[in-house]
Amino acid sequence: MEIDGIDADGFLTWWQGRLANADRGALLAANPEHYLADSADGVVEIIETIGSGPLRFFLTFPEGVAIEGEDHETYPVRIGGTGRLADGTEVARVMHEFGDGPRGLHIRLTIQFPASAPEHVFTGHQWHFACEFLNWLEAAHAAR
Repeated sequence: MEIDGIDADGFLTWWQGRLANADRGALLAANPEHYLADSADGVVEIIETIGSGPLRFFLTFPEGVAIEGEDHETYPVRIGGTGRLADGTEVARVMHEFGDGPRGLHIRLTIQFPASAPEHVFTGHQWHFACEFLNWLEAAHAAR
């Protein structure tokens, strides 16, 4: 994604502030497929549509989350996380990367699901990310 009118610092200050302050309204408003987004003590409890139905998982952002791929150096800010079920089973890894370019903020959103997940999980979450981040970007831009 490339977005004019806001830079990485401006967006990240707004977005991470919503997570840190447990701003449920802003987190839920980003996507109609968000049903719960509670943040406390560095853990975000989420219920959202993954694939064909709602899934409850817990997202954390530990240091050193490895995501395969290339060209990471063009995104100086990298935020990785792991999504786990209540029993601790890892169900997703995320790597969101942010940088500034000549046209403004650029973002690369990555999520990895288990290889055994059905194809609609992968494609469905691409649309999910596009919707939620567009809405968060508009909210961050409006809050400036």
